[in-house]
Amino acid sequence: MTIRSQRASSLSIPCALDGATSFDSTCAVERSKVDQSTLLAVIHPDGGFRRFEQLPDGSGLAAVAGADEVAQTLSGDTLEISIAANRYRFPATAQ
Repeated sequence: MTIRSQRASSLSIPCALDGATSFDSTCAVERSKVDQSTLLAVIHPDGGFRRFEQLPDGSGLAAVAGADEVAQTLSGDTLEISIAANRYRFPATAQ
């Protein structure tokens, strides 16, 4: 799957942080390329962040650092990522 962005390097996505039940926050996403990897930094409104790598086979995202596991669900054109007490909704296209 491919994460779609409104601009080449950044977008905003809905996020539910710290165990929130609703997606009432907006997180910024910055995209970068390192070697052959596409990295996404999700920046929370309070300045906290998470880093993900877009998997090369198109199967989703993986956490770049930390021991927390990533759970992901593709529903239509939205990829929902859950990690620790945070959830993010990325626009995505199934490949």
